[in-house]
Amino acid sequence: MAINWYFSRTTLANKLAEDYTDLGKERIAMFANRQKGKTLFCLNDLMPAMKDRDYFPIYVDFWSNEEDPAMAFATGVAESYDLLSMRDKPLTLQSFKLSTPKELGIIAELGITSERPELTMSAADDAISHLLKYAEYKPVFIVLDEVQHLATSKKFESFVAKLRSFLINKAQRCKHPIKALFIGSDQARLADLFKSSKAPFYKATDVADFPDLGKAFTDFTVTNYESRMGVASLNRDEAYKMFSDGGKMPGSFTGLLKEMVSTDRNDLQNSATELGYFANVAENYREHLRKVKAQDVAILILLARDIDNIYVQKSLDMIGILSRKSKVTASSVQGSIRKLEGRGLVITKGHGVWEIADSAMKAWLLENTAEIKDLLSLDS
Repeated sequence: MAINWYFSRTTLANKLAEDYTDLGKERIAMFANRQKGKTLFCLNDLMPAMKDRDYFPIYVDFWSNEEDPAMAFATGVAESYDLLSMRDKPLTLQSFKLSTPKELGIIAELGITSERPELTMSAADDAISHLLKYAEYKPVFIVLDEVQHLATSKKFESFVAKLRSFLINKAQRCKHPIKALFIGSDQARLADLFKSSKAPFYKATDVADFPDLGKAFTDFTVTNYESRMGVASLNRDEAYKMFSDGGKMPGSFTGLLKEMVSTDRNDLQNSATELGYFANVAENYREHLRKVKAQDVAILILLARDIDNIYVQKSLDMIGILSRKSKVTASSVQGSIRKLEGRGLVITKGHGVWEIADSAMKAWLLENTAEIKDLLSLDS
């Protein structure tokens, strides 16, 4: 019998479903770095939980059409509707059909493409109209994946405005509610959509971090490994430490144990080294650093070098030199620390004393001075 390697997050799914249905939340945005399992959680846990509560679940992936998020939205709506059983489709409501601009035949024959509109907004209009009609029959739940992509270009602003109007204004007039979950991975871009006072969804959406998986996940995965390997067993504490050191990326950890089964391996540490388990960890650290300012990176460098009291004048001067600032104040450093703590990058050792939360990240910072200097020069 095939092993089901997917670790269901039923408790989190039910908690979010209750937030929507019992507490009346309209929109929630959840963020985490890539490869944390956000998409699989939505598809396998949350959307079925909302369907059980009689919601029509929609999944939209804005990376499915990076040049045209309006078409990505329309495609997600159309595909989700087509997946419904006949019992769930209102008999009086037909699925809308997607259409794309076609070049004139003579132009196509000459190998010259006609200029296409920047966005197929009419497709988005049709999708929104379809959803508003559907909400007269039953409630709607929409997952908007990789939503930070909408903040990457000014040409997407018209679609973002349309999406905001649909979710915040038009949806309120429907017989049944239309709820939404935004998920994404780029904190800087997401701030442009949700966190700044000028953001289109500012104060119209509850913002939260997508929680990491814990030891229950690694225990479950190790149990799957052992059930297939028979007598072979793995140390569960060692497995969880490896998962943590590897950036808590469930797909990578599951992939490691699958490959160990496939190649008949029973040594976790050697397998991780030989199979390149930690190959994605460095990129994960780089992604953390790209999302913060030069001053924040400078603070991490000091902490990596065991300078744990960063509020004394000598530390402030060093932060200023590294981040190329003429003056760094204790209050600005305090703001940086709050940001780094909120991202789970630093933890406190006592009043005014801090350290890097991930010892593996600390070692990486010490070993990659030249690369980090390049990141500092960009002053992201």
